Amino acid sequence: MNIMRIKAVALVVALAPLVALAGGKERIAAEGTIGDQWMLADGVSLAAAEYPPHYLSTKADVCMAIGYRIAPDGKTSDFMVLDQWNSVDEQHEPLAGFWQAFASAGAGALAEWRFKPRPEVNDPVPTMTVATLTFAANPAADIAQLRGECRIKDLARSIKKARSARTADGNMLKQEQENRMIRQERARTEADLRRANGG
Repeated sequence: MNIMRIKAVALVVALAPLVALAGGKERIAAEGTIGDQWMLADGVSLAAAEYPPHYLSTKADVCMAIGYRIAPDGKTSDFMVLDQWNSVDEQHEPLAGFWQAFASAGAGALAEWRFKPRPEVNDPVPTMTVATLTFAANPAADIAQLRGECRIKDLARSIKKARSARTADGNMLKQEQENRMIRQERARTEADLRRANGG
C-alpha cells in the first residue's frame, strides 16, 4: 500500500497581499503568508492526511485546495473545498464518493492543526487561508506539478464563491470535523474512566 502524505503549509512571511474583510474582523491570507501573524502552537506538528485506502485502486494522483479558518485561539475550522483535481478524470470522480473521501481526509488532518499568534501580535484576527494538499498514488508523481493543478490564484474570490455556493459538500466537511472531534472526546473520556477504574 502506497500512502502519501500532504505537503505542509509553509509558515514563512511572504509579500503576497492580504485582504481584510468585515472591517478588520477577518483577513484572507494567501497560502504560505500566515507567518507574519501566526506560528505553530507549542508541541504541535502539522498532521498529514492519508490517501483514502478504498480509492487506491484508481491509481489517481489527487490534489485538493481546502480553505480553512484560523480562530483567535489558533484552532482551525470552516473547511471548504476550493479546487480539486485527479490524474484519472481531472475534475470528475473516478468512483462514487471519491471527492468526499479526499475532502474528509484533508479536513480531518487540518482539524488537528493548531497555531498561536506570534509574540508581537496582541490582538489576533481570524484568518482565512488555504492548504493545497496532495495525495499521490504513484511513487513517481511530480508533487510540484500536482500541487500546481489546484493552486489558488485569487483566494478572496475563491472563498467568496465557495461560501455562496456552499451546499451539502460544505456541510459534510463541517459534519466530518464535528464527528471526528466527538470521537476523539469520547475516546479521551473512555480512557479517563478506564484509568479511574484501575484498568
